[in-house]
Amino acid sequence: MEFVFDKNFSDNTDEDIFESPFQQALSSSTSSNNSVARSPRRSVATSFDEVEFNPPPKRKKARKSKPKPKYIGTTAKTKKWYHVFGKITAYKLAWVMAGFFVLRLVFMESGILDYHRMNQTIADKEKSLVELRQENAELIKEIKKIRTSSAYQKKMAREHLGVIAPNEYLVVFSRK
Repeated sequence: MEFVFDKNFSDNTDEDIFESPFQQALSSSTSSNNSVARSPRRSVATSFDEVEFNPPPKRKKARKSKPKPKYIGTTAKTKKWYHVFGKITAYKLAWVMAGFFVLRLVFMESGILDYHRMNQTIADKEKSLVELRQENAELIKEIKKIRTSSAYQKKMAREHLGVIAPNEYLVVFSRK
């Protein structure tokens, strides 16, 4: 591996050794082009008159914030009626309407409560209808039996009308 240098180190002076590569490139360009001036190097100030200050950086103006309130006693404020619900939005209005319709569905006439009451009434009426049909069926059987059986006719006459047969005697007891 071989290194090639543009300048010979033996020809360099002390100040060339301490130059940075950027300064060396700058000096080589200025030597070829004399129109570009080199900026002076800053030195350490020896008196107060030589001290240079940078201007302060530009800053945005801070916004003035409102002073924080100082509370004495309670911090609770009375709210007016229109501040209780806050800002009324379409969503809040929709929820209020939905709540109204649910309450109406439950409690108003022909609502859920009325529906359950009517179901109970219908169940009671169906039960009494079944009982009446059974009683009607028994009465139909009894009517057929009265029309066809003479023994059953005599039995019914004795029980309901108090009729006695010709070979029977009626005995009546006094109440005393």
